[in-house]
Amino acid sequence: MILHEKLAEYEKDGMLEVDVPSHVADNLSPGIGLRPYQRQAISRFVWKMSRERTGPEHLLFHMATGSGKTVIMASAMLHLWTQGYRNFLFFVNSSQIVEKTKANFINSASSKYLFAPAVRMGDDNIPVQDVTNFDAAVPDAINIVFTTIQGLHTVLNNPKENGLTFEDFEERRVVMISDEAHHINALTKSRLTQTEEEEEKSWEHTVRKVLRQHPENVLLEFSATVDMDHSGIAAKYSDKMIIDYPLRSFRADGYSKDIELRQAEVSVEDRMLQAIVLSEYRRALARDLLGEDWKPVVLMKSATIKESKVNQETFRDLIDHLQADRLQELYTSATGADPVDQTLINAFDALAPADTYENLVLALRSQFSEARTTNVNEPDDLGRQQILLNSLEDPGNPIRCIFAVNKLDEGWDVLNLFDVVRLSEKAGSGKKPSETTMREAQLIGRGARYFPFADPEDDEKPAGLRKYDDDHGSQLRLLEQMHYHCTHELKYVSDLKKALVITGALTEGEKVVELKVKQSFKDTEVFQGYCLWANKRVPVDKATRSVSDVLSERTFFVDLPSGYSGRAMETGAFDAEGDAKGPVLDASAAEDELKLSEIGYPVLRRACDEIESFRLAELRQAFPKLQSLRRFLLDADGLGELKITVRGPQERLSRLSPSDALHVARAVLSAIANDVRRAQATHQGSKEFFPKRISGILKDRVLKLSVPGETMKSWQESDVASTRGVNLANADWHVFDDCYGTSEEKEFVAFIASMQSDIAKAFDEFFVIRNEKMIKLHEIGGDRATEPDYILLMRRKGSAPLCRQVFIEPKGDRGWDSEAWKSKFLEAIGWDADNGGDLAAPEPHEIRGLPFFGAEPTRRKAFKDAFEVQLAVSETS
Repeated sequence: MILHEKLAEYEKDGMLEVDVPSHVADNLSPGIGLRPYQRQAISRFVWKMSRERTGPEHLLFHMATGSGKTVIMASAMLHLWTQGYRNFLFFVNSSQIVEKTKANFINSASSKYLFAPAVRMGDDNIPVQDVTNFDAAVPDAINIVFTTIQGLHTVLNNPKENGLTFEDFEERRVVMISDEAHHINALTKSRLTQTEEEEEKSWEHTVRKVLRQHPENVLLEFSATVDMDHSGIAAKYSDKMIIDYPLRSFRADGYSKDIELRQAEVSVEDRMLQAIVLSEYRRALARDLLGEDWKPVVLMKSATIKESKVNQETFRDLIDHLQADRLQELYTSATGADPVDQTLINAFDALAPADTYENLVLALRSQFSEARTTNVNEPDDLGRQQILLNSLEDPGNPIRCIFAVNKLDEGWDVLNLFDVVRLSEKAGSGKKPSETTMREAQLIGRGARYFPFADPEDDEKPAGLRKYDDDHGSQLRLLEQMHYHCTHELKYVSDLKKALVITGALTEGEKVVELKVKQSFKDTEVFQGYCLWANKRVPVDKATRSVSDVLSERTFFVDLPSGYSGRAMETGAFDAEGDAKGPVLDASAAEDELKLSEIGYPVLRRACDEIESFRLAELRQAFPKLQSLRRFLLDADGLGELKITVRGPQERLSRLSPSDALHVARAVLSAIANDVRRAQATHQGSKEFFPKRISGILKDRVLKLSVPGETMKSWQESDVASTRGVNLANADWHVFDDCYGTSEEKEFVAFIASMQSDIAKAFDEFFVIRNEKMIKLHEIGGDRATEPDYILLMRRKGSAPLCRQVFIEPKGDRGWDSEAWKSKFLEAIGWDADNGGDLAAPEPHEIRGLPFFGAEPTRRKAFKDAFEVQLAVSETS
């Protein structure tokens, strides 16, 4: 089993729960918000470095381009400093990446500087400095030598005065950090070209030799493209790959732009023009809908430097002599295309309303003037180019258009690239994507980094994630896409799509389907005049909050470790011990009870340093009255009185060693860390509900489906047996014209079909609505949110009218336990609404919820029992 798979098992079993240490989190740039996978990578690294070692440590972080590998590098440096490391050797494959990365680590004035303005360890300020060799290292600083792998190999094997030598690594511990590490794997390959034999083979040999110079050296490799399909490389990294987070996962989690191939049978000039019109449209959308001043960037990609120069001259001539009739022709061709180019039409309608093409001409000439265009192929101007390329998002950077060949194939860190234009007309050939096409696909993946922005209508949507995949009607969706403009040449497009799938930038078999709201439902009173209800999210009043308000009295059971196990089990204060979950110890194991405060402040403080939630600044977000960390840990009105039952050998219990005491402290604090995190929330769900008119939020939806299996199948294509015989198209109670979803979701719809006669005994009409991002519920008294999959509306007319809204979520085995809070929350909903003023129908409204629906017989019966309760409606209710 590969190392990252073992670590995932440890995490699943609760045996690896190390949080991001405060000495890391506090010393990263304030603008860096660690993402879940970054936290996972850091915590795994901290855990791994706490294990006993018998020689040098060698680890690989296999992470997608754009996922923030340099953040992990900076975090590793900070943590290793606390373990006594002071000397860091950073090497990459090209000098341009060295210069860019050096600015990120060293230049505190850079917008992409990785560290806090002042790195502090305890009471000391820790400098971060660039050195040429470790003889110039400052004893308590983070000293970094920046070089290329070629330069490192040359200087070590051809020693010069004041240069690095192998002897420099014999007497001092060194951390080597290799970015784009796949370049040093030639020695591991079974087949080498002559060049690899003579050069790259020796590079890997050099790195190995440096690593072995000192038994405590560390080598950290970072790469997005390690070829784990190669048997030799897979064997090399099986015990070294600490995390595997490829582009495929990065994109699926919503951290990248969505990639759209814009194929057009137009001239190169028109392809350029389409791209800059769309770029300007994005700028206008950001300004008008977000109130932000964006500077979207266009990359013009050529095959050769000579071709790139010619294309730049062509572009310059195009812009300088642009006329309104040229734009009019472009608009006409978009409307006459088959299918019509609606995106380009929308751009022209917004930028040139009422055919005001003259104003658009002036805007394009200004935004894409010569001063706002650069060609990055010239080696003589590398310094200025790197400054421009590394700060493209900065307001003071003027560049809107870049001409390039392959200078940006690696190490480019830019968020505001939205259009890549392929200017070469050469088509692909062969059964597999060509090397050139693969490089283009990798460039697309690198350029698809997400430019964060907040939804103007929903502040709960994360700024750094895609939000509109299923809302193709939103104009803001264009700000989450990167367009690749290319010729409509079938062989090339086919090759490019294959290459994009290989790199993870596209999902194989992905398809887009449209769900339409049935006209029969649009004609109903319910659609035209009724509402769906959601509860309000309100600010949390923390002014008088105490620790006991958040952490109720509990007893913790902690087993002393025999290996790496460090789980804490907890029960309510009045629960039987047998209700606690966790491993069962041998009956001969002894027990001892103590209070948390008895562990002692030094040990508790060290445990706190390993858990970000327990930094004083974070704790004060939850408990504003908190005076000090010491009082929080030791006082009776803090955590001091928490009761802990420690179980293990009697001889160890009678006098806890420092390591056992730290183990107990870590286990208990880790067990309550989530409670503390939730207490830091600024908002929480309330018991007050508010209405949203159905006709205003229920729209036709476009779904992008990529998960193989039942989810991608329509109702008629479904393999779920219970769907057979149910004509969903003619079922007026099912609001959408089709049903895509998991097998459990389709089982639920089939269940409703089977219950029609039972529902009809209590209600005159009912409707099943798939909740496609319309209604979000907030945990009452908590900060978690959920969007239940289905809403069942049941309406009774007559002398005692009633409209009942029921939230329902089908759930498979996965998530049944981890998301159990949702089931309990839904089941607890019991709220009666007034008529909602002008928004809701006059009859009374009831808002209810049901526990998870499961297809397994026992779960299905439990759901049916709860469902039938909702049908037991009296005439007076």
